[in-house]
Amino acid sequence: RLEQPEPLYRPYAVQVGTSQIGCLFRDHSLSDLIGFVYAGWQADAAASDFINRLVEAGRRFSSASGGEEATIAIILDGENAWEHFEGGGRPFLRALYGKLTAHPELRPVTMREAAARPRRTLDGIFPGSWIDGNFFIWIGHADDLRAWRQLRDARQMFGRVSPAASPADREQAFKELLIAEGSDWFWWYGDDHSSEHDLEFDELFRRHLRNVYHMLGQQVPEELFATNISTGQVPLTVVTPVGLLNPVLDGRSSSYFEWLPAGIVETDGPSGTMTGGERRDMAVRQLLFGFDLENLYLRLDLGGPAGQKLAEGLRCSVNFTTPVDWRLVLSGTNRGPMAELQQRAPNGTWVASRAATPSVAAAEVLEAALPFADLGLGPNNPFAFFVSILQGANELERHPAHRPVEGLVPETSFEKLNWKA
Repeated sequence: RLEQPEPLYRPYAVQVGTSQIGCLFRDHSLSDLIGFVYAGWQADAAASDFINRLVEAGRRFSSASGGEEATIAIILDGENAWEHFEGGGRPFLRALYGKLTAHPELRPVTMREAAARPRRTLDGIFPGSWIDGNFFIWIGHADDLRAWRQLRDARQMFGRVSPAASPADREQAFKELLIAEGSDWFWWYGDDHSSEHDLEFDELFRRHLRNVYHMLGQQVPEELFATNISTGQVPLTVVTPVGLLNPVLDGRSSSYFEWLPAGIVETDGPSGTMTGGERRDMAVRQLLFGFDLENLYLRLDLGGPAGQKLAEGLRCSVNFTTPVDWRLVLSGTNRGPMAELQQRAPNGTWVASRAATPSVAAAEVLEAALPFADLGLGPNNPFAFFVSILQGANELERHPAHRPVEGLVPETSFEKLNWKA
């Protein structure tokens, strides 16, 4: 119960420079009854209690303000209260609206109608939120800021490109953009809040942004395929190399020891509520990676003869996020496998690097080598990549699922520093 209801129960105009906007403040004790209390009540009793509180609040305001009519804004925190109500909240809302319209002292109005008759003008308003009076939960963590930047970039791209798109594609892209603009995504980023499904929320957010680019025929930024989550429950899916490799690139499992020091990327399919809790068959059964002092090596076991898989149209794209704008495409025909290092041009197209000398072999397994020098890398330079498996224009899967493989180009002391008994 408010002891001084006058400031909250009247509409305002907020004046900032030459701009003006209508404003009402909420009495959160009223909205919290709907959000957190009435779900456990019988619908008609809850509606009656709320009406009685509104009437009492209006009378107290009128008495304190010398007869002024109260304007009480009922503003809920979110939409997730209704799942706890009987019938999804319908019985309560029907009872409430019925009593609102029938009561002689109450008159329902919209926000537009209420704000059209401001009784005071405010010279500005303090920026903040209902959590601690600031925006920290939504913009206070590096993960928040990364996601906001991705949203900004997608919005700016939409502004540049959408006028030339078809009406249907423009409408769908805008819908995806609006979904991504919901503040609830940012509630779950950072270490201040967590759920059992942070990874799924993050993936959905980035998927909506990817869809904006897809709808408008634009290249999707590589970072939208990697998780924004830097805290909490991102699973460990990469085991780092423990020694230098010296493989024979023949597409065969030549020796148990050949790839023994290699790093391992877990390729089990996703599980959990977003996938029905079931794992699907993956095109890549095993993904190994490693290096010597000059080359990056990859081995993919594809659950069948790799040479045949490539000849049937399966492709592997090793997409580098460090250095950016490089990818190694592994494909094949009936005449054998092919490897091509490509660099993204300023216009977004991919151009083959004619000076590059990648190697590939495909028989039982797929093996490839790429000189670090082809990427302009030297000892102790960082590199990062993920592997996409494609069939036609469709990406079937991506490994690792959440974060790229990251490493440093080894120097001559690598094995000495990483030696283990």
